[in-house]
Amino acid sequence: MFGLRWRGSVCCIFFVSLLCVTVQAHELTVVVDRIKQKEGSLSLALYDSEDGYKNGNPYATQRVDVSDLIMVISFKDLSTGDYALKLYHDENNNNKLDVGLFGIPIEGYGFSNNGGSIGPASYQDAKFKVDGNTKIAVHLK
Repeated sequence: MFGLRWRGSVCCIFFVSLLCVTVQAHELTVVVDRIKQKEGSLSLALYDSEDGYKNGNPYATQRVDVSDLIMVISFKDLSTGDYALKLYHDENNNNKLDVGLFGIPIEGYGFSNNGGSIGPASYQDAKFKVDGNTKIAVHLK
């Protein structure tokens, strides 16, 4: 009888501990400023690896209509880890970053950590840590 009661208690503790396991789901809030006009949309690509960043395979994407000169966009349910962000302001909604002479962008663009002062930011320059709810600012160039 003692054995059955003991096993029942152990099983109960085991199942309760399973219910207490929590998934680390964090929110990333991105504040984008230096938007020149309230037209078009912002296209954001969030990367969770250097390979994905280099090869253009984002972990998550968002496209939002520009309604103000400062925009706030959130990515929800992120795991703890390193991420990097690329974004551009598609002013004419043609789904691409327009460039001029010599391939220089003529629409606003940016990277996490505001990297990329000359050319695109490397993954190492754009990488940031998400370990809890995180807020970053990106200044369009």
